[in-house]
Amino acid sequence: MKTVVKLDYATFAFEKGTISIPKIEDALAQCDLHFAQTSNASENSPYNSPAGLFYKPNNGAKQCPHSLQVSGHGCELLRPTLPRLASLMQDGHVFGHFSRLDFCFDVVMTKQRWREFYLGVISASVDEMNNPDKARKVRKFMYQGYGDETTVYIGRRTSSAVFCRIYNKSLQSPQSIYNGACGELLGVPDDSYIIRYELELKYTSRVNSSGRTVYDPSPLFWYYYEDPEKLFAYLRKVWNRYGNDTLLPDGWEDMEFVTDIEARDIHFTKDLLHPLSDDL
Repeated sequence: MKTVVKLDYATFAFEKGTISIPKIEDALAQCDLHFAQTSNASENSPYNSPAGLFYKPNNGAKQCPHSLQVSGHGCELLRPTLPRLASLMQDGHVFGHFSRLDFCFDVVMTKQRWREFYLGVISASVDEMNNPDKARKVRKFMYQGYGDETTVYIGRRTSSAVFCRIYNKSLQSPQSIYNGACGELLGVPDDSYIIRYELELKYTSRVNSSGRTVYDPSPLFWYYYEDPEKLFAYLRKVWNRYGNDTLLPDGWEDMEFVTDIEARDIHFTKDLLHPLSDDL
């Protein structure tokens, strides 16, 4: 059975004066998304929407002082029209980009296999610390939590353009259901957990001896909607680079992917001139 890949978090960055809350609402839903300021302490205080949106009118950046964070809940609700907002953002001015994108996929592991998995990670991490000269530089990982709540991290969240997480999703969603490759909701056996593999991709711009290097995850957003095979190839490349027998799930080599867009037959639009369908 194919494994479902989905967009689970996105942050849009905007140039000053180009994007407003009314424009965001019109692009995403053509209705009031009930943004409310979280504090009256400053005119630059963030705005929240119950649709899982977090708008920051001034985040301190010179060229892109506006940002809109779309949580997992927001991605789930507004997935069909996120391309409309991306088009508005990227076509409107030179500084528009995605400052963060998260993609994830879930696998089902028996509780016994999950315990073997995180104990293996802990053992490998200790071995890596004791033998730093033998450790692969790109596979620096750590873990937090205890027992079945253990979370595995790869990379450094504050400085890495690509940051990975592996954690027990069932502990966050006790209902124990997940989307199958045909879009249906599937139950999970009592002796198993849903384990989430997640990539956090961040826009970075650095200057070194060879000049300025920029990592921009924006193309992956469009791959997700329009050319998923390129997205799958990138995800495989990243996990193969960071992973090994300790980190990758069973059956990784033979695993096939499908986006939730395709699995759930989600119809999306990026045409700002075309009105949204009634069934959106």
